[in-house]
Amino acid sequence: MLVIFAVLGLCVLVVVVLFVRFCVNHWDTSMNKGKTAIFLMYFAIVLYATVFMRIGLSNVGTTVAEKPFDDLMLAIRYREPEMLQHMIMNILMFLPFGYLITEMNPRHLRKWSFALIGGLMASTTIEMIQYVFQLGQSDIDDIIANTLGAVIGYIILRLVWSFG
Repeated sequence: MLVIFAVLGLCVLVVVVLFVRFCVNHWDTSMNKGKTAIFLMYFAIVLYATVFMRIGLSNVGTTVAEKPFDDLMLAIRYREPEMLQHMIMNILMFLPFGYLITEMNPRHLRKWSFALIGGLMASTTIEMIQYVFQLGQSDIDDIIANTLGAVIGYIILRLVWSFG
């Protein structure tokens, strides 16, 4: 499992470096500075809620849930709405991500792939931090739900563009 996280960490690092380089190269010409600031504030809140808020809690350990949709199947089988609510909250938490990441530079980032890759990388980073620093369960379902939320946020944005 550690090898998988190391490979994912390296991939995330490469994507982050490329994204920062893109932002720096386009800062003067086409970056929407207001929406970039909002995106950074939004993501700081997400990091606080998913990582920093857990630091120092005595009941937090680490587990890894590698099987996709395992929690969802358990929620359905045992009729536990908390697990389903957890997945829905993860989707909702990343809706703004899909909107904001594409709006930071509409000329270059207005593609669904940026919402997908960005959501996947951001969520994977959060789950890796939770695993490495033992801040709760690192869950493939969270990565799937967050990425889905980012893509849905982008789709909502596209619908707004269509009607606006």
